[in-house]
Amino acid sequence: RVYNEGEINGYVSEITDHLPEWLDFLPNDEVNMKYLWEQDTQDARTIRTRVATKDSATGEEIYGNRESKQLLLAYNGGATLDYIDVEIRCKVNEKAKVNQLITNIADITGMQKEDGTEVTTDRDSTKDNVTLPSDSDLPNYKGKESNKEDLTDDNYYYQGQEDDDDFAKLIIKNFDLALKKFAIVLNNDDIVDSTGRYIKEPVVDTSKLGTKDASGNVITDATYTINKDALRVNKGDIVTYKIRVYNEGDLDGYANQVIDYIPEGLKFIEASSINKEYGWTVEGNNIVTTYLSDSDSNNVIKAVSTDENGNKVLDYKDLQVQFEVVADPTEYAGKRITNWAEIKDDSNNDIDSTPGNNNKGEDDIDYDPLQLGYFDLALRKFITKVNNTEYNNRVPKVDISKLGTTDANGKLITTATYTHTKEPILLQNGSTVVYTLRIYNEGTIDGYANEITDNIPEDLVFLPENEVNKQYKWTMLDANGQATTDVKKAAKITTTYLSEQNGSNNKISAYQKGQGVTALDYKDIKVAFKVSDKAKSNKVIVNTAEISKASDKDIDSTPGNNKDGEDDIDKEYVKVQIFDLALKKWVTATKVTYNGKTKTTKTGFNENSTGMAKVDLESKKLKKTTVKFVYKIKVINEGEVAGYAYEIKDYVPSGLRFIATDNPKWKLQSDGTVTTDQLKNKLLQPGESAEVEIVLTWKKSTSNLGVKTNWAEISKDSGDDIDSTPDNYNKLEDDIDDAKVILSIKTGSVKTYIFLATTSVSILAAGAYLIKRKVLI
Repeated sequence: RVYNEGEINGYVSEITDHLPEWLDFLPNDEVNMKYLWEQDTQDARTIRTRVATKDSATGEEIYGNRESKQLLLAYNGGATLDYIDVEIRCKVNEKAKVNQLITNIADITGMQKEDGTEVTTDRDSTKDNVTLPSDSDLPNYKGKESNKEDLTDDNYYYQGQEDDDDFAKLIIKNFDLALKKFAIVLNNDDIVDSTGRYIKEPVVDTSKLGTKDASGNVITDATYTINKDALRVNKGDIVTYKIRVYNEGDLDGYANQVIDYIPEGLKFIEASSINKEYGWTVEGNNIVTTYLSDSDSNNVIKAVSTDENGNKVLDYKDLQVQFEVVADPTEYAGKRITNWAEIKDDSNNDIDSTPGNNNKGEDDIDYDPLQLGYFDLALRKFITKVNNTEYNNRVPKVDISKLGTTDANGKLITTATYTHTKEPILLQNGSTVVYTLRIYNEGTIDGYANEITDNIPEDLVFLPENEVNKQYKWTMLDANGQATTDVKKAAKITTTYLSEQNGSNNKISAYQKGQGVTALDYKDIKVAFKVSDKAKSNKVIVNTAEISKASDKDIDSTPGNNKDGEDDIDKEYVKVQIFDLALKKWVTATKVTYNGKTKTTKTGFNENSTGMAKVDLESKKLKKTTVKFVYKIKVINEGEVAGYAYEIKDYVPSGLRFIATDNPKWKLQSDGTVTTDQLKNKLLQPGESAEVEIVLTWKKSTSNLGVKTNWAEISKDSGDDIDSTPDNYNKLEDDIDDAKVILSIKTGSVKTYIFLATTSVSILAAGAYLIKRKVLI
């Protein structure tokens, strides 16, 4: 503004603005073009404008089309001075620092009288004679201190060196909006902690805001601590985000437009009441809103303030947006879906961001990631019981350290590592085997194993009346997949015991990696089979179980496809080994006692001997003679698995009697037989044997002569013998054997043998027995 304080009309023909290094001239700006500003050809920081002049020849005002009046009229003694205004527009450049004081000096460099005569000096000043301070002195420039007026701020109210120059000072205050984005609702559930606070809401630290860093630069950003862990979502989930715009600067402002960049895998819900409330509209592949614009003064985000404790406080405004997860889990499993939002337009020049440039390194843009969940059940099968023997050494050891990570090719690892032996268990025909089927959840989605199928291989027999099978509700199916109650027609079995229809207790919880989880959730079921009596020695029987129906689409398995290599199927193995105990019996010695003197005669027999032990008695000594027979009983393991002979039974013949004092390890039973459990703790490995003895005494009588046949049998054992049944007294089996003795009375010098009528029959029977033994062996 140029005033005329004098008594003569005149023109200001030129004004020069001396720009400091922190201000840039804008040559194409409409204001600067209107006021005819031009840069000096020698110094770009010197800007001149031709304000008003008069052609001396014609008397016309030059540039008169710019303003309605150019001539400055002389002071007439009134209350006001005549003046003329020009404007110049400059840009504060990047050299300027926050809180810097910038001084801009302008002066009159051209004057004319009303007739167009150039004037060099007016009453109290000379044109174009301002002394410019150095750039370093500019911040403290005060012009002529003697011209200081008595006002409050010394920096602002000095006049120039003369009254034809003056200056204005700028203090650089920053305009700075920052945007933060975080998920707040998943479906209908708030994502909050135990205190009700949003888990992902920023925690703001303003302690360093406005201070200087090590390089002396003013810190213009607060510190935001935000949980950026990917939120686990499933296809079809609805995610609501909050977008919060903070004001970190010294100037109030508006976020006139906010843009959200919609990634693949998310769908904008146009019908959402939230999206309608916040005014989101589709713009190409993205959405924008003017919800926080300066069209409403209530949307102003105020500059940084200070509370009563001296802490800096940021003002902010919120808006929300809602999306549906539409990504296919088979394509996106384990991958992040990242949704960015940015201030697209604001109400000033942001100090550290350019609105709408999608520069992810600036603070006016932020994201919150999602990670698509995936459904993944895995099945492991292992034997936990055979007959009455528990097995706890086949349970899988589970390593989840790599689960949910990616391999060298970037592929998601969806299977844990299960370590459990698959060496076949050695067992016998007729054994009852209990398998445990364990279903793990390796996925990030809760799930159910709605149906499990177990095949019935040859030589395994399903036991429908077994308590285990009844408990877990197994159903038999024939070869055509139809339900059957006929065990012989059963080709496989199924159960829906763990299905979601049977209750929420069957839910197998998802694996949440990185949330303190150290193991996978699982559910167990069991099934019992019997090994067929007809299974051949050394046959390995393979039993397969599979998840045949699940509550969702599995990421790495197809239920019920019987495909090896998938993790919803597993096998377990048993190997049939023959259990076969045999018994041999023979007489090792005879003991004849006469008048208190005992003569022991060894027979020399062994387990393969077929002869009879003979005792010749003298008739005249008969009353004072006692005869005892010592029998050896040998149990031999002729099978392929170890076993026990828990009990041996001796069938004492009628001509002999059992005396307990002779046999302290034997017990007389009510039916006249005797038993012993001497070998009950003796494990016989294949090929091993063990022996016991029994002593029987002749019932003294002249009518009790001839052959006495004594049978012994294994009456209890630990397995299902391949060719014998304990305690059935079947003389054609190999777990029973006999030993014969013969008694006679001598008369004179020739031995006379008195045989009972059955003697020849007994001998014939012995021959038949030997033939039988040979054939069986």
